[in-house]
Amino acid sequence: MLDGQTSCGANCVDTQVDPSNCGACSTACGANQTCAPGTCTSTCPMGQQLCGQSCVTVASDPTNCGMWPVVELTGRVDVSGGAGEGDAPGGCNAFAASAGRVHLRTAGQANTRSFTTVAGSTPIVNLRLAQMLNVDPFSINDYQGPITGEMPSVLTKTCPVEARYWPHVYQACGNMSGLHWSVDSDWQLSGPSENLELWVR
Repeated sequence: MLDGQTSCGANCVDTQVDPSNCGACSTACGANQTCAPGTCTSTCPMGQQLCGQSCVTVASDPTNCGMWPVVELTGRVDVSGGAGEGDAPGGCNAFAASAGRVHLRTAGQANTRSFTTVAGSTPIVNLRLAQMLNVDPFSINDYQGPITGEMPSVLTKTCPVEARYWPHVYQACGNMSGLHWSVDSDWQLSGPSENLELWVR
């Protein structure tokens, strides 16, 4: 048995990180929990995300959390200066070229503040061109997910959106209650900034 391991039946395990034997033999964590250190938790260290029962760095992990590669991350209001961005335009194009859908969410809130686009619809076509998702032709029917139920008007716009390019992602033009990830990064222009994430598959 290696140092730091415990004998659990016929196996030697590290009870500090093993989700099936967390803290003690046969103490199993839930489906959406990880073991760190020796305690079941749904919280991961900064810069990582819970994928199943493991904390991973989604920007570099080869499995990309269920095969949804992350394209862009932001942790600040102004993303135009370069800080907080995930990948360069070339990487954006490479990911989008082999993907059919876009997923945008607030970090850690995929079940409440997110949308996923219809496969092959305009948003992924725009992303392949490294331009904002909602450049015309725009259809609200291209977007599905909990944010459309929580805030029905969050994706609508009242004026044309110019073809702004990477790293600008979305502009609900003329809609102060809509998603803005251009200069601001939040679901409501008048609200606080949020850490947004852009994924594709």
